[in-house]
Amino acid sequence: MTSQTIDTHSLHFDLGPTSANNWSEVMLEHHGMHCQLDASLSAASTAHSWSLGDVGLTLADLSSVILMPVGEERASWQGEWLYLKLMTGGQVDIEACGHRQRFTTGHMFFIDPERAFTEAFTARGQMTVLRIPKAVLRDRGLRSSLPAPQVANMNSADMRATRALIHCIAQQRFEPGPVIRELMGRQLLDLIDAMLGHPGDRAISRSTEVVVLRAKRYIHGALSDTSLDSTAIAAAAHVSVKHLQRLFRDQGTSVMRHVWSVRLHHARSLLSPTRVPRATVQEVAWRCGFSTAAHFSRAYHAQFGVRPSHLESYTR
Repeated sequence: MTSQTIDTHSLHFDLGPTSANNWSEVMLEHHGMHCQLDASLSAASTAHSWSLGDVGLTLADLSSVILMPVGEERASWQGEWLYLKLMTGGQVDIEACGHRQRFTTGHMFFIDPERAFTEAFTARGQMTVLRIPKAVLRDRGLRSSLPAPQVANMNSADMRATRALIHCIAQQRFEPGPVIRELMGRQLLDLIDAMLGHPGDRAISRSTEVVVLRAKRYIHGALSDTSLDSTAIAAAAHVSVKHLQRLFRDQGTSVMRHVWSVRLHHARSLLSPTRVPRATVQEVAWRCGFSTAAHFSRAYHAQFGVRPSHLESYTR
């Protein structure tokens, strides 16, 4: 789907015996897919599409339908998008790169429409589809082109949790307003980051914004690591320590000064009187990467002018 057609909220199509032509036209013009179907058997196939920020989302329930992405010659070409597909029921057969795979309920996989594939719903199948702009992936330093379908390992607890979160977000299509839709889209992109990115990846872009964003994300995910240092952060951002230090210095801080600031502000959030369950000072110190409660107390007092123990006693 092109950027002009991604924002198609709540499109809904019921395929009856007389609506085959309309269905095929919509799939071609709005979803960039050639469609072959048996109208007498495909009745009651449906698709609901909308967007969450940069991410397009479709819930599809299809039967006796075969789909193939269009080529670059058409305006609806999908080559600048990556699909993430979650099977929520039934089955689909994907033929790509000379191989045929059957995906059933619970499977989750990426597929790149820049490369030809055939998607056959010979029996009924239900799926949730995310359409992620490749430009956004490139900005995040992630892979944006896949030579073949990439199948998630559903034996992984992380992947099962990711699938459940995506499924939950997809079920909210009629409720959230624009602001929450945008936030949900960002959450989905963070999940895509975790699925496509790994420590061996190298950044596609070394722009200041991308490198600093990657470094800050790594810091947020490693706050409890007492050994967290500039070397580890630079490695996660795929740049040298010297280059990373220069980027943070240009922002008026240093790498480790930013780390300690994030730790202390996170600690203040954990010590909030409205937070349930309440954490002890020792627990907060450990969760925020301080080697001892005494070190944490001194740093917290220097930053906020109050001892964390005072807050702890105040909230109990």
